[in-house]
Amino acid sequence: MSQLPPEYKMFIKKYSKTISQQLKDELVGLVLYGSLTMNSFIPGESDCNFFLVLKDEEPSAFKETFKKLEKINEGFMNDPLFMTLLDLTVVHESILKSGDFQKLSAIKAYMAKTNGKVFGGTNPFESLDIPEEALKADGKQLAMTAYYRYLNDLLSLRWGSYDPSEAEFEKSLIAMDTVFQVTQGVLWYLGERGFSKNDTIILVEEKYSDKLQKQVLKDAEAVRLGSTVDYAQFLESVPEYLSTAIKLIQ
Repeated sequence: MSQLPPEYKMFIKKYSKTISQQLKDELVGLVLYGSLTMNSFIPGESDCNFFLVLKDEEPSAFKETFKKLEKINEGFMNDPLFMTLLDLTVVHESILKSGDFQKLSAIKAYMAKTNGKVFGGTNPFESLDIPEEALKADGKQLAMTAYYRYLNDLLSLRWGSYDPSEAEFEKSLIAMDTVFQVTQGVLWYLGERGFSKNDTIILVEEKYSDKLQKQVLKDAEAVRLGSTVDYAQFLESVPEYLSTAIKLIQ
């Protein structure tokens, strides 16, 4: 994390200090996880993924806690320097204790458990038992959700109102995001653990090149980084790639 850009370091410091001060009575733990703690962040793209674990409260008390949190987040979201950096998941302590992975992402919890860094309170994920079945199910859900969202976007967005070249570019951005999310979901389903988006292509090349077309991933990476790529050819290859990937989890 020593290589983080100044705005990331400043945001993490200010946000964690504000949470610790204003929610000190409700706070169990504020845990940073994801690409920033795995040294695989991309400036301008990576978020600051936080888990905010709160003590259990009566509904009326939580309503006041929520108001305080809403005000805190609003202050940071209105700051042009920080407005795109925060990705916050709020969870009550009882959810962790119950191990209810219908209400808690097993994949996110795993990352917080294995690579999480504490910026307030403690890391309650360290003692959390995360069954392999939950991780596998979460991977499948991640892939399927991304896949159906992609189909819905292609059908529902008003592409006719776009300039043809602009529509091709926008479709490529949606396809790129879908390719990575579906692939990551499939990899979690197949038993891969503790990898970041940046590791996806390497994993596929090393272990799954007989199952997934690595060139489609490379083209998606080119779109992601703004490199030269044939958008039309990429878009033509995506449906088959996604169909092949989905079959691996069915």
